Amino acid sequence: MSGIKRSFLAEDCSATTNDNNSALTDNNIQSSSPSDSPQSKKLRRSSSHHTTESENDDETQEDRYEQENGVTNGHSPVQSERSEEEEDDDEDDDDDDDDDEATEAEPECFSDDSIVHVSFDNGKDDIFRYDGSIRFHIIAPSRPQSGQLTSDQSIIRTFIWTLLAFSKPNYDSCHNDGGTFSLFLKCEPEKLSPGWSIFAKAELTLLHATDSNKNFVKKINHLFNARSIDWGFHQFKSLKEIYSEFIHWPDNTIRIEAKIHADAPRNVEWDSKGQTGFVGLRNIGATCYMNSFLQTIYFTKKLRRAVYALPTDSDDQLHSIPLALQKLFYDLQFTDRPVNEFCQHDIQEFCRVLLDKLESKMEGTTMEGVIPSLFQGQYVQYVRCTKVDHESRVKQTFYDVPLQVRNNANITESFRDFCKSEILTGENLYDAGSIHGLQEAEKGVKFQKFPPVLCLHLLRFEYDYNLSQHRKINDSYSFDYHLDLSEFLENPDCSLCSYKLLSILVHSGDNSSGHYVSFINPALDGQWFKFDDDVVARVAASDAMERNFGGTQDDDGSMYNTSAYMLVYIREDCQKDVLCDINQEDIPQNLITRFDYDKKYLLKRRQDMMDNDGFVDVQIILTDDFHIQQTICLTDLICENPVELLQNKRCLRYIQAQHGEIFRVFARRLAYALV
Repeated sequence: MSGIKRSFLAEDCSATTNDNNSALTDNNIQSSSPSDSPQSKKLRRSSSHHTTESENDDETQEDRYEQENGVTNGHSPVQSERSEEEEDDDEDDDDDDDDDEATEAEPECFSDDSIVHVSFDNGKDDIFRYDGSIRFHIIAPSRPQSGQLTSDQSIIRTFIWTLLAFSKPNYDSCHNDGGTFSLFLKCEPEKLSPGWSIFAKAELTLLHATDSNKNFVKKINHLFNARSIDWGFHQFKSLKEIYSEFIHWPDNTIRIEAKIHADAPRNVEWDSKGQTGFVGLRNIGATCYMNSFLQTIYFTKKLRRAVYALPTDSDDQLHSIPLALQKLFYDLQFTDRPVNEFCQHDIQEFCRVLLDKLESKMEGTTMEGVIPSLFQGQYVQYVRCTKVDHESRVKQTFYDVPLQVRNNANITESFRDFCKSEILTGENLYDAGSIHGLQEAEKGVKFQKFPPVLCLHLLRFEYDYNLSQHRKINDSYSFDYHLDLSEFLENPDCSLCSYKLLSILVHSGDNSSGHYVSFINPALDGQWFKFDDDVVARVAASDAMERNFGGTQDDDGSMYNTSAYMLVYIREDCQKDVLCDINQEDIPQNLITRFDYDKKYLLKRRQDMMDNDGFVDVQIILTDDFHIQQTICLTDLICENPVELLQNKRCLRYIQAQHGEIFRVFARRLAYALV
């Protein structure tokens, strides 16, 4: 993005219109009222008030501004009505000015010849980037003048971002601020799309010439949409302060910088595959929790390869989870559009059910043992007598580790809490058998082996006995990209306890409702992607990690309702094995043939629907069809899986009915078709 140097246009100069930088004279802009309340300085939509000399000019100016800015709802400057007495006063003032022209100083006026471009936005060629900046340099007249200026554009998340600056000087000696300087951030989609929205954070900075610590900064957090395309401050800074403190640059400019950080947009044409190489999963109704976990195990490539190798030729396509998972992984890897998932469970239940189903399906095949080799760890529960030589040890396996968030600040503290020993004494003496009897003992846990893929469940929900309901724990809880668990191994081995963070599963909301997304680092190289149902976008590492710690993080001290609830780490010594490459040659040919057939059938059906627009297919079901049907009802079978019907060589008979066709005519054609 290139910076611009421009001047505010002075009063009475010849009006010029160039894009959004049309001249606004002092007669067209009303100075800020001294009675403005402190609340008026708060963040709000831009809506300055101005008047004109005539009704026709009033309409022209407003229409031109709305056409140029695409706004008609008052988020940008609009005109205000005034009384006839005020208009008469303005006419008298104009007459006085004409009678006393000698007392008026010749206004300064700058043309586009003063524009200077400065290259600084290194990522401007990447229109999908998640952050960017705008620098706006304005040549300051020796005396503040009224005007409106628009910066050059910056493209972020395919959206067009600009800065809007307004100067409203006040020469009344009763006012000490010299007038106000307004600044707004404007956002528009490159292509209009109904219902579009994009959330962004921005820092608007007025740069100090000699001391960066004296820079003046205001922050924006806003959901931009068609009804709110700009957001900022009517009273960003007084002109008196700007002229006295911030215009000390050699070129006599006002320098503004905006740093913008935007999430992926919603309800727009967003090419996830094109900009990230990955596709998302459609949310078919309260299934976002499942999407986040499925994306995580998809990037556990050794597991994906094992799933592809499962024998599913004879599986029922409607009820086989392994076959559905094969189809899901295949579509995620080779299609360009968001994919539909296949089943629905509670998140904890879903994780365990899925792994159990896969493990049982792999028994007796070459893939047997893959699930335990990836996810299974081992710990020992011990009870050690403190006064006699006796110890009891019980080995346990685990597929995930539940970690307490309450009263713990990070993963290390939670593991210490998990492994914390307790002394059995008093009424809780340990029974050491017939030889030693009841003894004082130490009870605790020690890990013996951590798995290559370590799943950590952060216990964000607890039951509140006072309120008789579950509540979400949104306390601040940090986690690191690198994790060292040697402290918790019974026999420490650095090569078996060093991990990198692969995936963060995040929940937004409370205990009764919310939304799940996942942040994944597929190559363990620090490049993060956000998977929000069918939208996939690159994000900064801070968006994936720090913003999901929970706790009090807002500027106003309010609690975030977004926090991580599951972390997946990959052991560094197993990184190449777990994240192995998977090509089409690694997929059994029978799966490729089956899935390609399904895809061609669905494409043909979609094309037939487009070709037969205005017609509907009516399936003919006769008595014989009911006799041969042995399982679920015909309607469900037909609606849910027409592909399976074709594969089973079922005879499907259709006749086309035109919308609005008289039933008598349709019945006659149906009779001929059955002959």
